Amino acid sequence: MTGDTWAVHGGNRPDETTGAIRTPIAMANSYRLPADPTALAEDDPDLLVYTRESGVNQLGLQDKLAHAERGEAAAVFTTGMAALHGAFFTILAPGDHVIVSDIVYMGTFDLLTSLLPKKMGVQVDLVDITDLDAVRAVIRPSTKLIHTEVICNPDPKVADVAALARIAHGAGALLTVDSTFTPPPLMRPLDHGADLVMHSLTKYINGHGDAMGGVAIGDRDLVDQIKFGALHHVGGAIAPFNAWLIMRGSLTLPLRLQRHCENAQAIAEFLASDPRIDLVAYPGLAGDPHHASASVQLTGGYGGIVSFAIAGSHQDRVQFIDDLRLITSAVSLGHDETLIAYEHYPPERAAGFREPFGDHGLIRLAVGLESAKDLIADLDAALTTVYGPRT
Repeated sequence: MTGDTWAVHGGNRPDETTGAIRTPIAMANSYRLPADPTALAEDDPDLLVYTRESGVNQLGLQDKLAHAERGEAAAVFTTGMAALHGAFFTILAPGDHVIVSDIVYMGTFDLLTSLLPKKMGVQVDLVDITDLDAVRAVIRPSTKLIHTEVICNPDPKVADVAALARIAHGAGALLTVDSTFTPPPLMRPLDHGADLVMHSLTKYINGHGDAMGGVAIGDRDLVDQIKFGALHHVGGAIAPFNAWLIMRGSLTLPLRLQRHCENAQAIAEFLASDPRIDLVAYPGLAGDPHHASASVQLTGGYGGIVSFAIAGSHQDRVQFIDDLRLITSAVSLGHDETLIAYEHYPPERAAGFREPFGDHGLIRLAVGLESAKDLIADLDAALTTVYGPRT
């Protein structure tokens, strides 16, 4: 399949019983065994026996996502964090060292800097992932893993995936990449040398804000290890209905991404030209320090997340959020509707942020599919209420 045909046909399994051209939802806990179950291929992690381990809808979604990322195999989980945990749980052992971007999703930050060190004795160094010399400087003999996001969340630095892969492999380590902000066809980290790519399927790949899931994609041997260990025995298997919903949502992913990127670009340019805004961080802006890196790696746009800072008091920023009428204050991203979240992060989380995000807090706008003109009008009206008209 060429181009974006995978989005429509990848992983779909027409029903042989009814002739339905879409895979139906198999709401079953168990699958029929042969009379002699000793004949089953127990070395197959996708064997259909028990839905905690594998299910029909899960298999179809895994096939589609592996094809989308040009990986050999995929392991689908109930959430993105479950997929990340499954990968780290599989790769790491007590005493191993991990290098992680100093800006990552807060759940990933807590998992790598708090839970895994306390529970598994894993050692972690936070580093500016865009400073390759800084990454090299913290390599140790025990370094087992480098982990980053392509576009970091919530301050959108852009990682050089190919360069990080070379550093990791030169040290005998693996590179894992969370590409939730940059799903195919925007970016395929495996093509750039990453060993595993992960997504929160809850976001762009589902795209409708109504189902949760996560995935880890890479070489079959490593993915099979993740399935036999973290998926089968720790739990976290995706529910059949959620797998079906995400499969349905993914059909339009390339088309939706185009609109997300177009809208985000227009909004970022509006905000960057507005004197009421202190800082706009979006890799699609020509003046953004990560524009060049993003332009080399991304295809068809710069993603749908715009982060910005506005001055004034905390209450001014709260009033700005409250005065929005079209844009909803909520977490998550990749939905059909535009979501916004304003937050002051604790110092340890904000240490790598650009200023003035540390002082003014960070407003993350997850741009949706509405008219860009309407979204800009909503932002302008709320800014005018608090800060006066644009001059």
